[in-house]
Formats: sequence, structure tokens, C-alpha cells
Amino acid sequence: IKSYLTDRFNVAVGFGLKEIWSMLFYTGMTTLKSLFGNDYTFQMPNYVIKSLYYDYFVALQLGMAYGTIQYEIREAIGALVMQGHIEPFTRWVEHALQKAHSNRDNIAYNEKHLKTLVIGLLFPYENYLIRSEYEVEKRFIDIFLERIPQVNIKHEILLELKYIKKENANKWIDKDEKIVDAPAPTVTKKVAKTRKSKVAPPPITPQPIPVKPLLDHVIEKATIQLADYMQLARFQRPNLLGFCLVYVGNECKQILPYHVKD
Repeated sequence: IKSYLTDRFNVAVGFGLKEIWSMLFYTGMTTLKSLFGNDYTFQMPNYVIKSLYYDYFVALQLGMAYGTIQYEIREAIGALVMQGHIEPFTRWVEHALQKAHSNRDNIAYNEKHLKTLVIGLLFPYENYLIRSEYEVEKRFIDIFLERIPQVNIKHEILLELKYIKKENANKWIDKDEKIVDAPAPTVTKKVAKTRKSKVAPPPITPQPIPVKPLLDHVIEKATIQLADYMQLARFQRPNLLGFCLVYVGNECKQILPYHVKD
């Protein structure tokens, strides 16, 4: 966050964003990353504070019940990192989306919001480092769960997230990757015989519009991305699992695991 640093607070002149960032700095919830003139750049100071932010975010999403269900979320994550079963965790993400989001929320919802929610749900299980937007050879992996040395988990996990708004679920995409309505079905027209010809010419088949279903396009793109990430030298390690989760609105429509081809 870039802002000025307030050196004193005065309720008479208001309390805006600048004062909020300054208060977070003075209370230790952010630290100074760089300073250019009077322009300060603040960042989270360490992993512990980062986990507190995400924990608070998820508590807001799930309400006061979050503290009572953390154990169940940990069980779902344990099934992922110990047995490679991701379905229990995806159901918790669905639960959070269904519980916390109104139709108005869904209008502006995108993959960044989904990723923030997923990371927040992953924090209760503390046996790995959560790497977000992890850069490897100029690629940016959404989430990488990296084993902490001396911690006994079986699998490290790479997650790629895709999100489609519910109202776009049945739409198509054109050659420029722009969302369009589903094309009308093509109709094959037969040409009538003429008196001069006893044999009717072949039917005229209209050329199909160069579009494909949006969901199919996203799944295809996700498959290619996941395979590309998993082939990187950084991820050539035993017991690493890769998954791409494709969400349509509040539902996980597709789970794409990575399989090594023979």
C-alpha cells in the first residue's frame, strides 16, 4: 500500500484511508517497505501477521461460526496433503461462497477474490508455507503449498484457480476470447431439384461460427497451464500434486488433477 504517513491523529479533521494505513503501521500490522520522498510503501511484516489478516477475512466471510468449524476445515486440508483427496476442501470453498455472497457480491466477484478466500481457508493447517502468486520461470502460480522442513506431510500441492460468473455459465467465447451469447443452431438447407438436372446438388452447409462454450475454453486453458507448471524444474519433486479448480458461481464444476503422461 502506498500512502503518506500521518504523524498525529486529530478526530476534528476526520479519519480517512491515510490515517488507517498509518494506524496499521504504528500498531505493527504493517511495516515500511520503501520510502521515496514523503511517499511510504507499506507491506505485511511477516507470515504471522499475514495469517492473521486472512484469518480475519475468512471469519468475516463465514461469520462467528468460523471458530467452531476450523477443526473440520483442518480435517479437509489434512485429507488433501496426506491422502491427495481435494474434494472435501472444495466443498468447504463452496460452503463459504454460498454462505457469504449475495447476488450483489457475485457481480464483482472474480478469480482474485476466490484466491483470497481459498488462501484464508488454508491457513488453519500450519504444516506448510502458502505461496501466493508464486513466480517460477516467469510463470505465476496461484497457490503453492510448500512443505516446511521437518514437518510430516505427504504431499505438496500446486493449485490453479479458475472462476466463471454464474450468469456466464451458458455463454460462449469467440476467437478473440470475448464472451458472446450461444450461437443459433446451424440448419442444413437442401437445394430443390431443377428440371434441367435429375440429380440434386449436395446440401449447402453453413459455415459454423468460430466460437466454443466458455466453460470448455476455460477447462482447456486450465489443463494446458497446469501441465506447463508441473513440468517446470522447480516442481520436479516427489509427492507433488497439482490441481486446477474451476468454479462456476458457487459450485466447483471441474477438478483437473495433473497426470504425468507415459
